Amino acid sequence: MPSPKSSRKNHKFKLEISKLLDFYDVRRTPDEDTGSPITAITSLIGEDLVLGLLELHFKESGRALQCPVERKCTTGETTGPRLDGWIRTKKGDVFQTEVKNWCASAIGGVSVDGELEPRSARRNQRRRYTWFEAAESNRERYLNHKDVAAKVWKVLVPMKPPEDWPRRNAKPLLAFWSPVAPPGAKKEKDLKPFFQVKTSEFRAIIGKSGLKLPKKRFSTVWIFSASNYLRSLKRRETIEIPMQRVQGRLEELRKLGFPINL
Repeated sequence: MPSPKSSRKNHKFKLEISKLLDFYDVRRTPDEDTGSPITAITSLIGEDLVLGLLELHFKESGRALQCPVERKCTTGETTGPRLDGWIRTKKGDVFQTEVKNWCASAIGGVSVDGELEPRSARRNQRRRYTWFEAAESNRERYLNHKDVAAKVWKVLVPMKPPEDWPRRNAKPLLAFWSPVAPPGAKKEKDLKPFFQVKTSEFRAIIGKSGLKLPKKRFSTVWIFSASNYLRSLKRRETIEIPMQRVQGRLEELRKLGFPINL
């Protein structure tokens, strides 16, 4: 990862887009001695990376945030599903948001390298996907697979919004790192960063999730793909991402004696 350049005032980190995409969208073979750094690094920056990119996308598309992300997102009970945060925009949108940092190196992940293995390749060789193929594969893997159904579709469980936030405006939002294809996408130019899917399309898998959902459910879910967003910024080499909690964590590491420059 590139060295972070941050400001104590706005907590932004200037990162290289191509290196972010390479780190998360290309499958990595763990080192025999040290293992893979992905899980550890994602624990440090992953959720804030995706939320920071979502914030930038909202700002660029006229949906700037009205206030910082509210991290407490629960049903109001001591048990039950929890999401990763509440987001409120100046346009009046209110999103109960679940972040999934799944990437190419995760179980079931697919590697995006822009080319494919030849058809004659041995079966035990991993297939490499184009951006579009990876997005299609991830859409099926994330939204229509029994192994992750409860983890994903808990976003449909109504959460209790912060005080004074309008409950009736709440919408579910799934924020992924990986590429995900919108409904009806036919080619790369159709891979939007932010789109909706109808829950009726996934009724069967939602029913098998084991979640206790109200009879009157959300009819649509918003999807954000951080990878799709970064790949849409074709003429930009770097991006400044707001990640306040990451700066706080790095400062704590610096206090322990690690040579971190902030």
